[in-house]
Amino acid sequence: MHAMKIAMFGAQSIEGEAVAKAFKQAKYALTLLVDDPSQAKQQLGQGFEYKVCDTSSLSLLKTALLGVESVYISLSCVDESSAQQLVSRLKNIVAACQFCNVKTIGFLSHSLVSQENSQLFYEAKALYECEQQVINSGLNYFIFCPAPFMECLPQYVHERQVYHYIKSEKLISWLALKDFAQSVVK
Repeated sequence: MHAMKIAMFGAQSIEGEAVAKAFKQAKYALTLLVDDPSQAKQQLGQGFEYKVCDTSSLSLLKTALLGVESVYISLSCVDESSAQQLVSRLKNIVAACQFCNVKTIGFLSHSLVSQENSQLFYEAKALYECEQQVINSGLNYFIFCPAPFMECLPQYVHERQVYHYIKSEKLISWLALKDFAQSVVK
């Protein structure tokens, strides 16, 4: 039996790094698609296959995804401009996956993303639009919508109080990145 060929976008994010390491530990044939392989290698280390891939170029994406069985996407946005870019980048990734007959797309979203919340904050809107692109792709997919990660807690703390950008009626349970990464690999 051969190791499943997986391509991953976003391995340099805190969430993506944990997932990449879990895939590596599980001995999958993983290729990290990155903007700058030397920078990614410096952050993530040896033992990964790195390929340059510009998600704004559909032709480069098609080349990078040839022979890949599954794609995992852990991309995010930090402002309204990058939110629009995220939606555009994901549209290209989905189109390349369809062209290359990728079997499955995995996408990291967030537990507070919904159609209702997409009207409240640019990140929720972008992630909701990305979820819809994946759902409507015609490919097998899984979308992870985890609660916030414990390792990211410091970014929510301001003046000794925890703030979250979208009000939730539900109790927020924090998740460990290592546990999340293991669930992605399974």
